[in-house]
Amino acid sequence: MKKLLTILGSFVLTSSGALSVIACQNQPSVVKPTNDPNSEPPQDKPFDESEKDPLQQKKNRIINKLNRFSELTPIIVDSNDFQTVNGDDAFDILKSNFTDFGDDLTLAQTNFNKIEVVDNSTMHYGKLELTANFKGEELINPKTKDNNFSVAVTTNNLKLTNETIQKLNQSLTIVFSKMNLPIAGSNLPIKTILDLIVQFGLFNNVPTVIPTKFDDSDANWKGWQNFVNSLTTLPFVGEFLKDGVIDQTINEKIPLGGTVTVTIKGKYLDILNSLAPDIIHFRNFIIEQHQQQKSQNLLLLLIQYLFDTPRNINNDGFLNVNKNLDSNKGGKIKFTTNLEHILHNLFDGWNNKSNEWSAVRTPISVVVVIKVLLITTTINIKYEKVPVPFWKILALTSGTEGIIDILPINHLKSFVNQLFNYDLNSDLKLTARIIKWDTSFSIPLNKTIQQLIPTMLKVNGHSDEAIADSDVRLTSGKMHIEYQDQPNGEWKLANSVDDLTSALDMRINIDGIGFTVKSINDKTILFKTTNEDLHMIFIPDIDSNILS
Repeated sequence: MKKLLTILGSFVLTSSGALSVIACQNQPSVVKPTNDPNSEPPQDKPFDESEKDPLQQKKNRIINKLNRFSELTPIIVDSNDFQTVNGDDAFDILKSNFTDFGDDLTLAQTNFNKIEVVDNSTMHYGKLELTANFKGEELINPKTKDNNFSVAVTTNNLKLTNETIQKLNQSLTIVFSKMNLPIAGSNLPIKTILDLIVQFGLFNNVPTVIPTKFDDSDANWKGWQNFVNSLTTLPFVGEFLKDGVIDQTINEKIPLGGTVTVTIKGKYLDILNSLAPDIIHFRNFIIEQHQQQKSQNLLLLLIQYLFDTPRNINNDGFLNVNKNLDSNKGGKIKFTTNLEHILHNLFDGWNNKSNEWSAVRTPISVVVVIKVLLITTTINIKYEKVPVPFWKILALTSGTEGIIDILPINHLKSFVNQLFNYDLNSDLKLTARIIKWDTSFSIPLNKTIQQLIPTMLKVNGHSDEAIADSDVRLTSGKMHIEYQDQPNGEWKLANSVDDLTSALDMRINIDGIGFTVKSINDKTILFKTTNEDLHMIFIPDIDSNILS
């Protein structure tokens, strides 16, 4: 059960996909080397390009090449301990780059300053100093006006780790519509996908009134079926919808040598049809908000909708759905939020105005099997708990628990409210009512965030090699939900879901961010972010126009 609750809690908080990001203020002060140490970026030539003397041309080539080994393109020493790199290591690599000059060129090492990392934040390149003699003539460095040449030195591990910390040391603004989704081997901007949905009127077939019968004599049911059929013909989405299933088994050990096995099953097409009244009603809710010139932010509207009180919108018949259903607790089932209505339809199916039940009565099946010693107990999860007479409790080997009893709406709301002003290094707490007692479970969201860091780096243009060589840890960060209640108004801090009830827009602001980066191959390398104003702003700018 604990594992199931952990998954349910994590599910609403995480998503996958590739991101496009925009870097903003507060650039780091550390030096940034290029990815290719042998690249030769354009530079001012210290000598006349029209030089005709072949001997002088070779001298110019040597001098230019020596000066190219700067902090932008340093000598890279292959070592898993940067502190042991010495001048001879670097000098051998340097000489290997000048073999085409043969015995005519003599390079002589004069000094070496070791590589250093200061305060776990700034890399000081090693400095190899040398002189060069070509055909008996000492070469003069035009930069220093003497015979001394200075070559920057580092290791590949240090270079890659330094690049990683620089990426992380930049504040970011992530705009959802500028994110990319990998489709058919290419990255397609989400904005393009959303524009296509609007252009083709994908949701135009959704009826505005909830069906009262489950046959073609009801025009609204026929319209819903046409909408579902249109989805099943879409590339990629269609096959996923028709053939996609949820089939997951979770095993967890418990005291006394016992085990808990949670099996979750469902078909995506059944789940979609079970939510028909909720999807129709949500679309009507969006249209209503547009007409009243309220929010057009789809994510914000979804949050507002989930915790809104069920009501008819434009005579759509929503209150006739699941009407007068007997409650296992006595009386009739009452829904105080749209979220409860959705949970009922997912676990029990839905009942229309004609008192007909949807074809699939268990769109999502959750079965928990508990084995302790020689006793096996099987629990089915439905919308409501089925009471058991007290004289049968001791002999009970099967039963039905209610999702609305395990996770009452006030508990779910308290869980969601933790995301407002949330310390990313703390666990979320989910309180579930098991039998008659409230039990608190920890959900380590930090672990999920850690897993997303490589993706964040990759979509920010970081190399696969650098990502693979870096162990990145989030050390600090606090997430805030901010909202606007006036068009283009100031951003205000939200403290709970209730603050978003009349909001027009929202964004997520994570500040006080800190990272550490260790090299996987060189255990002596550790960097820390130094940007005191390091933050990330996520703008979920999905326009609800795609549904309306």
